[in-house]
Amino acid sequence: MFRIISADGSIKEISASGLEDLPELMKKVEKDYIPLDQVINDIRIDGETIEGSGSDDWPLIPLSVITDIEITSDYPHRIALRGMKQSIQLLNESKQVLLETAESFKSNRLSEAQNGLIQGITALESFVRFLSVVRPFFQDSIGQFDLYQNKLLTVLEDLLLKQKDQNWNALADALLNDLLPQMESWKEIVNSIVQNEGNSAPPA
Repeated sequence: MFRIISADGSIKEISASGLEDLPELMKKVEKDYIPLDQVINDIRIDGETIEGSGSDDWPLIPLSVITDIEITSDYPHRIALRGMKQSIQLLNESKQVLLETAESFKSNRLSEAQNGLIQGITALESFVRFLSVVRPFFQDSIGQFDLYQNKLLTVLEDLLLKQKDQNWNALADALLNDLLPQMESWKEIVNSIVQNEGNSAPPA
């Protein structure tokens, strides 16, 4: 069964007559089944989540080998808000990694420290990209976004310079004294957004 579940919980069966593969089906879904004020939130094929960002980006899977497709759509603001909630966990996990990384640099366990630094910085770069995507949905927080995003980018650039200079103690201090406080500030901002907008924000 091929079906789509809208934000209000309504379920519609999708007709795949004349279609051969997943990209063709998703193009039809986006044109004929997704409400104008919603976007695709998730797609599961035979119980597995499939990644894609548009009708031209879905994997080329023949419909003949698929038994079940469940597509959910939702309001963009709701999706952005869920992403904000998930980012809190990302910041918590990254903070722990970077705390251990700083200790590794101070203890001269350089291979371990470098791996931790790469992991932590990569996660934060993903967080910054995520912020750029969701920024339009949180107009009341734009001032904070701009201020703290610039601060975070400045700290990340400084860390990379210290890494290039192989100044390990200074790098460890920068992690503890500069980056981790920035991450705490972002946690406060994200928590505030989630609390303030979770119940009162408009659906779209």
